[in-house]
Amino acid sequence: MDFMDFMDFMDFMVAVRPHIDRLSHPPRPCPGIHWQLNMSSMSSMSSIYALLPLHRAPPMNPPLPRILLRIVLAALLLLAPHTRATEPERIVVLTFDDSVASHATFVAPLLKKLGFGATFFITEGFEFLEDKEHYMTWAQIRSLHDQGFEIGNHTRRHTGVGKQKPADLEADIAFIEERCAEHGIPRPTSFCYPGYQVSDTAVEILARRGYQFARAGGMQPYLPSTDHPLRIPQIFDGKPETNLTHFKAAVSQAGEGRILVLTFHGVPDIKHPWVNTDPEKFRSYMDHLKEQGCRVVALRDLKTLLQPNAAPAK
Repeated sequence: MDFMDFMDFMDFMVAVRPHIDRLSHPPRPCPGIHWQLNMSSMSSMSSIYALLPLHRAPPMNPPLPRILLRIVLAALLLLAPHTRATEPERIVVLTFDDSVASHATFVAPLLKKLGFGATFFITEGFEFLEDKEHYMTWAQIRSLHDQGFEIGNHTRRHTGVGKQKPADLEADIAFIEERCAEHGIPRPTSFCYPGYQVSDTAVEILARRGYQFARAGGMQPYLPSTDHPLRIPQIFDGKPETNLTHFKAAVSQAGEGRILVLTFHGVPDIKHPWVNTDPEKFRSYMDHLKEQGCRVVALRDLKTLLQPNAAPAK
């Protein structure tokens, strides 16, 4: 029912109310216009009827103009959506590390069903080249891109950036960029530090190569007004010991300028059980995000979501 239909309905109810009321209630000798709240009728449209003025008694002098009723109702209808729009948006970033096969077989289908975005950070470290049972193929990685997910850079060998010479680190970063290009995937603009190690040299290299965001470790919200975009902290790290209570506590911090970056590895992660997330546990996490009305995006999406005046710390 649109606004004009609603107003026509209100006119009709005002017109027929006296006739309906005479059939169901004896007259009462009370002056003026009376309002009756019939609790048994407070359901669906009958609640509107219950609040309409009773016209058995003599009308006010002068009678209340109908246009005033229209103005009041219009104001109420316009005010409600405005109030909802002022609620702070709750932005959550999903990230997945290490090129695990379950990202393609379990995680991506679930996220698509829920309408969530995500960033998948790709490395050819560990046993990526030999073990295609537990690690994705590049065809699967390309499929993630085709489905609308972001493909990020997690370096060639998954070596801590603080342990590498600058030239070696830059070569490992460039390698993943080249592999993406070979498979028709855009050059990554998001990066994930292997082992959560960050260094000033790595930040300089990433900035020079055009990276916009880089996720580290930690356990706190991302504050765009103060945190450097190439040193973004995570607030939650999916592991065997974490549970829905921990997850809800992290999600409760969203909003009011706080962006939540969540980290997962395999769902499940057979080769690295210390960062494994059980699929049913993961499903409960995602259901909670949906129930809370969070906006779930990839890391790259922050470029358009962040306020222009939220300048990061230098």
